[in-house]
Amino acid sequence: MKPHPAEERLALYAGADLETNESAEIAAHLRECAVCRAMAGDFENLARSLESAASEPAPADLKAMRAALMERIGRSRRTYQRLWLGTAAGFAAAIVIAILLFIPSSAPTVPAMEVPVPVPDVPLLSREIPNLVLQRARRPERAGLRAAAWITRSDGSSQLKLTTGDPNVVILLPLSEV
Repeated sequence: MKPHPAEERLALYAGADLETNESAEIAAHLRECAVCRAMAGDFENLARSLESAASEPAPADLKAMRAALMERIGRSRRTYQRLWLGTAAGFAAAIVIAILLFIPSSAPTVPAMEVPVPVPDVPLLSREIPNLVLQRARRPERAGLRAAAWITRSDGSSQLKLTTGDPNVVILLPLSEV
């Protein structure tokens, strides 16, 4: 009995990829050796499994995959449209607020007023208190928008935060999805 052929040779034999003379030698060996015959059978089964796995999908499967893909694309497109509309609405609101903040007020300023203060009979520190002058605070000509930030919370809601020149004034605009 000849020595066992290499596994590579048995695999090539199982796939019918050997030359005719080599194939005849291995066939003769397989008639005598049960171990090599079992190994060649395993290689043949593996080759058949690989061929069936690489076959073309059925037309019905292709149609189902295409329909699922088109549905997914449609959902994605709707999500991007909502995101775009929400972003555009936020920017439009920011521009309107910025314009309103930067336009100077045309309201007239109030002139200073003199308010008489009653003086007690006893002089304070040997000086009398002069009339107190009150003046209405003027609105700054250009308060200005300092920063705008888009805030997205964990619950999915969004806000536009506008910070003005006055540290006591911060504007929060809730934005709803369209």
